[in-house]
Amino acid sequence: MKGKQFYLNEEQMEAFQALLDYPSLQAKHEVKEFERVLLEIREKANKKRIDKSAKLPSDSFVDKNGNELFFSPGPDNGAIMLTVDKSSYKKRREQSDFSFEWDYSTVVRIANYLHNYVIFTGDNTYKVYAYAYSEEFNVFRDEAERSVSFSADSLSFLCYTDEDDDNWTYLVPWNVKEVLKSTVAYLFNNESQYLVYKDELHSEINSKYEKWLSIK
Repeated sequence: MKGKQFYLNEEQMEAFQALLDYPSLQAKHEVKEFERVLLEIREKANKKRIDKSAKLPSDSFVDKNGNELFFSPGPDNGAIMLTVDKSSYKKRREQSDFSFEWDYSTVVRIANYLHNYVIFTGDNTYKVYAYAYSEEFNVFRDEAERSVSFSADSLSFLCYTDEDDDNWTYLVPWNVKEVLKSTVAYLFNNESQYLVYKDELHSEINSKYEKWLSIK
């Protein structure tokens, strides 16, 4: 199929996306470096929905220790960049990871930011997990690996590169959707806090609450 293009309608794209999200074990054994190849396909599938000329917002989030993390659109809007100002980051040991621990209200803001991004990419039909899980993603840019780990109310990342270029990583659209599945689950599972901050959450996130209750 090299050099050829094909069109998928909405129903076909939904089926194809499901295949990308839930690949069979057989496929994993049949294709060399399956995970890397699958991630590349995911990125290409998502980029079909992305308006490269749109102006997406940036935002920053301060954790419990006063450390600030900047979220911004990546090149061609095909990713979310996570960047830290090393000069202002507190208590980082040399060549250790950058870690952030959020309070509930900050997680609400982060969820809203990520959800607005998946609306932009046209992939906002994610199903919230019953409970929050830790997720680790590995991405590669210019032959350097950059890992990022998300848990319910914290984030850390480590870049296997020189110290002058180790203060950023990024999330592709598929990663963002996976983070939302757990992040929103964390918000919903804290019922007392959820009721307090419900009005601050994106309306589409709130609309997922009743269905989430049915699978909990």
